[in-house]
Amino acid sequence: MKSLKFVLAVDDERANNLLIQILLHEEIGLQCEFQSATTVGRALQLLDNLHTSQQAFPDLILLDVNMPGKGGFDFLELYQEKGFDDQYDCSVIMFSSSISPQITEHAQQYSFVVALEEKSLDSDDLQQVIRKFFRLD
Repeated sequence: MKSLKFVLAVDDERANNLLIQILLHEEIGLQCEFQSATTVGRALQLLDNLHTSQQAFPDLILLDVNMPGKGGFDFLELYQEKGFDDQYDCSVIMFSSSISPQITEHAQQYSFVVALEEKSLDSDDLQQVIRKFFRLD
């Protein structure tokens, strides 16, 4: 199981990104790099910059399904088109306030999406989900 060194949160709500950062660093106690983006375009730009400059790539992307404009599934499609799924060992956990069978089926089409969770997670829930895929040290 790999350790978690770098997390990218992609959510149009700045408050949610800040909450995730607080949960990871203060509640769970992770000492990982954290970056966030409020749009799909900004998230992909950040990943492009990391790729081009050969800097560390996220181990985990926490992705909101429903965002104005381009949403979570648009992100996944563009991420895959850029070949990031083949070049990097990065897992995606998607979040949605309402999970339908259609959303679940759509998420399962992407091998790098490891979980789809209800958006109202607390620190224990987030830690439990992350522990399924990463060593927290």
